[in-house]
Amino acid sequence: MEQTTSYETAMQWARELGLAPAVAHAWFPEAKFTSAQKSENSLSLTRDGEGSYGIGLGPNPWINPAWQKFSLPKDFPREQTDHFTLQGQWAAYSIAPQAITHLKPIEILPGERDFEIENFLKAHAPESSVFPGNQEIHWWCAILSEANEIQGVAAITQWESGAYLLSSVAVDSALRQAGIGTKLMESVIASAFNHGISELILAVFSKNIAARRLYEKSGFTLLGDFNYFER
Repeated sequence: MEQTTSYETAMQWARELGLAPAVAHAWFPEAKFTSAQKSENSLSLTRDGEGSYGIGLGPNPWINPAWQKFSLPKDFPREQTDHFTLQGQWAAYSIAPQAITHLKPIEILPGERDFEIENFLKAHAPESSVFPGNQEIHWWCAILSEANEIQGVAAITQWESGAYLLSSVAVDSALRQAGIGTKLMESVIASAFNHGISELILAVFSKNIAARRLYEKSGFTLLGDFNYFER
């Protein structure tokens, strides 16, 4: 097993092994990266923050004893993780935004309709990852009714790693199955393209099948399914 404390080397390993380099880059900002371990076909990444956090990529990543919180591939052998506490399951997706010529995205800058967006999220997606006021938000994409009321909304955020993420996707619960989600994803993709974003990433709870189908239908590519553990 090889080890490095070089961020550039760790990201190069992720690219060479084809192990979701977008996940490695997004979840591991250079300023907080501490080390990486590479085996023949797997990679383990460690960062500081609120305790030590790690992600294992590939079929058999090394579990760093320093990890307090960590994510491993969903198909990692369960017998090797029985003594850890499974806290959740999540999946990562990415897309290279493209022009959608028939659509002019509706963009809402932070502060413009924050109160309305916050109430909308609380009503239709209370477990959203970001709410108005979060410093990571660059702008919101929205689908509006003829009466100028929000029917669907999503935030374009930028993490400290520099990666752009799609966050807090929400559709009016009374309008689901009405195509609002598809229109919202088109708006998000077109907006990201118009702002020069070359890759847009998102994370979703694994069991949110409806959302996953929407993302895949909209052209997002699965980067990996993960189990999230705490010691």
